[in-house]
Amino acid sequence: MGEAANPALALRDLRRARHHRHRDEVDWVETLYRVYVTVLSGAAVIWLSVSKVTDASARQGGLAHIRDHGAAVLGLVAAFLVALGLRSGSRGGPLSLEAADVRVVLLAPIRRRLALRAPALHQVRSAAFVGICVGAVVGNLAGHRLPGTFAGWVAADAGFGLLVALLSVGAALLACGLRLIRPAAGAIGAAVLAWSAVDVATDAATSPLTRVGRIGLGPLPGDVSGGPLALAIVVGVGLVVAILAGSAARLGHMSLEAADHRGRLAAQLRFALSLQDLRAVILLRRRLAAEEPRARPWVRLGEGRRRPVAPERAGPSRPRRRGAQATAGDAGPAASRGRGRLAVGRDGMFAAVGRRGLHSVLRWPTTRILRVGGLGLVAGFAAAGAWKGTTPLVVLAGVALFVAVLDALEPLAQEMDHPTRRDSFPLLPARLAIASLVVPALALAVTTALGAGVATAVLGIMPGPMLISILPATAAAVAGGTASLVLEPVSAAEVMSRYPVPEAAGPVLVARLGFAPGLAIVGWLPLLAGRTALHQHLSPGAAVFQSGIAVVGLSMLVVRALTAHFEKKRAVPAP
Repeated sequence: MGEAANPALALRDLRRARHHRHRDEVDWVETLYRVYVTVLSGAAVIWLSVSKVTDASARQGGLAHIRDHGAAVLGLVAAFLVALGLRSGSRGGPLSLEAADVRVVLLAPIRRRLALRAPALHQVRSAAFVGICVGAVVGNLAGHRLPGTFAGWVAADAGFGLLVALLSVGAALLACGLRLIRPAAGAIGAAVLAWSAVDVATDAATSPLTRVGRIGLGPLPGDVSGGPLALAIVVGVGLVVAILAGSAARLGHMSLEAADHRGRLAAQLRFALSLQDLRAVILLRRRLAAEEPRARPWVRLGEGRRRPVAPERAGPSRPRRRGAQATAGDAGPAASRGRGRLAVGRDGMFAAVGRRGLHSVLRWPTTRILRVGGLGLVAGFAAAGAWKGTTPLVVLAGVALFVAVLDALEPLAQEMDHPTRRDSFPLLPARLAIASLVVPALALAVTTALGAGVATAVLGIMPGPMLISILPATAAAVAGGTASLVLEPVSAAEVMSRYPVPEAAGPVLVARLGFAPGLAIVGWLPLLAGRTALHQHLSPGAAVFQSGIAVVGLSMLVVRALTAHFEKKRAVPAP
């Protein structure tokens, strides 16, 4: 009787029963196949980026720069993740509870702290595992180029990743328990970022996150900024323990309304991920972050120039006199073609599509502008790091631009979301898609130029090759983003039906999933060609330009093929 009346035991039995029911409904063949594909793709990426890349060791000037600024830069990365955690916590995160947990368990006569203990521990374990894995991969790369023992770099960076992941999820749990409003969470996150940015600018170690960043440089010999390593470990562990203890004390004070809203959106997000519906994932993530377009644009555009259209007259039309000059309306499409493509693009339907795309960019909220700009900076610094010798950073640069272009391609995505409206326009869908890519491509080019320019100025590298590589990187990223929107998702069951042997189906599915981001990564390969030419005492700018032309041509061919495929996906059958 005492055991049955114990709320903790009853909750444990209910969760075990639900876990067993879910386990019985799992398709183990599908699950094992997904694990197989995930392990295969992850192992291939790590093997190609680490084992097959033989970069030279960092030079003395680069080592001095790392010793002086490395800890502060790593602290800035930790501050960014903490700010993200605070932002997530102010929106009900990081826990994503099921509807039964919110509407039954949290409303039952049981302490909410006890009910939320298991989901919180699961979230902390998952974040810790991801942090250790990412840190170990970064340590593997650093161990090939920096002095110090290889095992020491892997262990130090894995520990740094663990602490940063725990800080981020702990900050999110604490903000959720304190019920921080969004402006307060944003202000605290901005203050944390500004503190670490001051350390980067002044070569100081005033922020505790800079001390945490010193852990990531543990094996580096010499006088490293950030203070003694032992003190950094004590500060990092103490900070993590303090934040996790505070979040545990406030664990049961979360908002039920925010938890219910987040749980419903998270369930839809998991379903969209299972279907590989990237567009649905983007829309649900925006709803999860409460990211809405601005009601008023940042800059208002003037009224577009409109040509007067003569009204139709009732009754029979009079025959035209011989020798009279035909108007554009009388001549039909032939007259429009005779006016020239430039006039049609300036005053016709292409101008309307471009104007609508510009309106879309001008209504971006502040968070989207900061996110796209931050991704441009990440791409620029990663490309600069690849130019300085760390070749695998081209993968990070390509992935950053690929994520940025998914936000920039909103005009084309809107046409995909409303196929009936798209087919009602007096314009072929392929031309509509090409016209919808102009403004996003310009916005992404500006973002890439911003990142490349800042990275060039900060790291002091050659500006010519970096600036030339902006064009192929932008073109390839736009092609990859278009592929992710236009191509239909491929499920594992469909691939298995075509390739009954898993050894044949696995690489095909990996190639299909990696096609779109792979195109974005290819856009930065001309920069590596310029680096190779520099080592061979050739002109790096010419090498980047020549290989960049090939990448741009390939991207244009891919976009043309994708727009032709886009034209076949009609919601209204052609007459």
